[in-house]
Amino acid sequence: MSFRQQLFLSVAVLVLVPAIIASLAIGRVVRANENAKADARLDSSVRVGSVLVTQLTERAERRSALLENDRRFRLALATGRPSVIQAALGPALKRHEFVGGVVRLPGNREVRAGDQESIGIARIDVPISGGRTARLAVGFTTAEDFVGDVTDGTGVPSALLTGPGGRAVATAGAFPESGEVDVSQNPPKTTQRWRVRTLPVPSIDLARPWSTVFAAEAANQDAGLATRLVLAVFVGFIVVGFAVAFVLQRALTGRIAGFLGAAERLGAGDFAAASTISTRGRGEFATLGRAFVGMARQLELRVEQLERERGRVQSSLLRLGKAFAANLDRDTLVDLVVESAVDGLTADAGRALMPGPGGEPQTRGSVGSVLDSWDALGEAERRALASGGSASVTIAGHHAIAEPMQVERGDGPLGVISVARSRPFEPDERELLRYLTDQAAVSLRNVGRHEDVARESITDELTGLFNRRRFDDVLASAAARATPDEPIALVMLDLDRFKVINDTHGHPFGDTVLKAVAKVVKEAARDRDLPARYGGEELAVVLAVGDTEAARAFAERLREGIEALQFGDEATGPIPVTASLGVASLPSDGEDVGDLVRAADEALYRAKRAGRNRVEAATPAQGPAGEVR
Repeated sequence: MSFRQQLFLSVAVLVLVPAIIASLAIGRVVRANENAKADARLDSSVRVGSVLVTQLTERAERRSALLENDRRFRLALATGRPSVIQAALGPALKRHEFVGGVVRLPGNREVRAGDQESIGIARIDVPISGGRTARLAVGFTTAEDFVGDVTDGTGVPSALLTGPGGRAVATAGAFPESGEVDVSQNPPKTTQRWRVRTLPVPSIDLARPWSTVFAAEAANQDAGLATRLVLAVFVGFIVVGFAVAFVLQRALTGRIAGFLGAAERLGAGDFAAASTISTRGRGEFATLGRAFVGMARQLELRVEQLERERGRVQSSLLRLGKAFAANLDRDTLVDLVVESAVDGLTADAGRALMPGPGGEPQTRGSVGSVLDSWDALGEAERRALASGGSASVTIAGHHAIAEPMQVERGDGPLGVISVARSRPFEPDERELLRYLTDQAAVSLRNVGRHEDVARESITDELTGLFNRRRFDDVLASAAARATPDEPIALVMLDLDRFKVINDTHGHPFGDTVLKAVAKVVKEAARDRDLPARYGGEELAVVLAVGDTEAARAFAERLREGIEALQFGDEATGPIPVTASLGVASLPSDGEDVGDLVRAADEALYRAKRAGRNRVEAATPAQGPAGEVR
């Protein structure tokens, strides 16, 4: 069969038949594409909405601890009287930045205040009178703000927050009419024009959750026009193809074979193949030949440049790895090693997995499209932590490698570094990641040693509380920012008759008592407070936020906790241990740190003189302190 016949037959088979089939199927393809785009937007909205709900819930739970410890609100709850609780609930919510709340009392009685259609829910159980408990649910943000944030953050055209029975709570965007999307059913019933996704959302109502319905228009109204245009392009391509095949079939054979041979050699790395292409003349093939030769030369130069660049990058990373070992900033170090690994290995994403405060792994230093590579990264990290060595996985087209950070092989890992991209990693790239993680591990060990030294410099060795130097620094800083609206408080604590305990039972026993009392103080203090050993058997607590009354309540809890300690054995019998406490606050009890310490210390001695095992607060007019111990 001649080349001309082969050309026409090839055009008929390879162009005409697929063009006819494509013209029939293009409408469905376009509609399917539009559906896929809508589904992708909706799935993204669900993920973002879920993350937003989680973030709001975590914020609400963190702030709920403040509400739970709110003295005025707790006093109202302790009465168990709905009217008293109703009067206290609204102000308490405002003080702690909640927009709404509900208290469910025994007997299914409820007290509500604020916006009952709020999002970001925290639920806690609080004690009330008679040894009973009440369930408290509070909301962190309004429903309108929530749906607005979701639509702004994802680009989904519309969202509807619904309550039980499909009742509309809040809407963002132009949500479809009920005839097109019926939200009274679960899942919502829609016409073919609309696609929907739902996301359960906890509500302030303790028994009935809500749902967020996201809606996007599925089919593009221009799909029919797109089908006709694509069909016209195919038909035009067929006509042009036949014409070009007829005109150029004699001239193409030799030139095409030459170009194909040269291209194959060039693809195999033989850049000398470009010299076989003729560049003489002014025709299109001569121009193509010159372009081909120029392209080959540029490609050769680029390959050489890339090789040199690769050598420089690896050299830079090796030097950077040595610098890691001298770094004493943990977070900066982790961020730097992840960024260096992603850049050096030309990865799409990377992150570090480090032990958190509770020992649970936490993500640090995420770089790139981590969400798209999450499954591959997570599986590689899991295998690396389980085996204590390198791990590589391929999931859904994502290739990931992970390397544990450990000073010596066989030691427990300090964490794991993982990177991912759409193509496999070479052995030398894995070695480079191993080198980086080894150097990072050395640096992290140095950071740990530095932190240990820093911690020991501000910690009392016997009690584990902060020492006097740290106490003075923190108290001075807190006093400088104290205002009438945001006062600070100081609690001074002195063990009663501690000299008698030491003289009677020995100093080792006295040390045991001090450690037990310090544990009570440390457990009672909040994260932002500072418990310290002031000197000898005298302890102190700086309350970062609190007035004299709050300090008195805190001190009373300390006194009760110390009194409840049990010491002694069958030989000695019970050995009671009690403490006297004095409290004061700035600016109500003085103008500076000296006034605050003096006022709290004088209150402490009044407690001693009044019989010990009690709490006294500073007063505006105080007499001279006694020397009772």
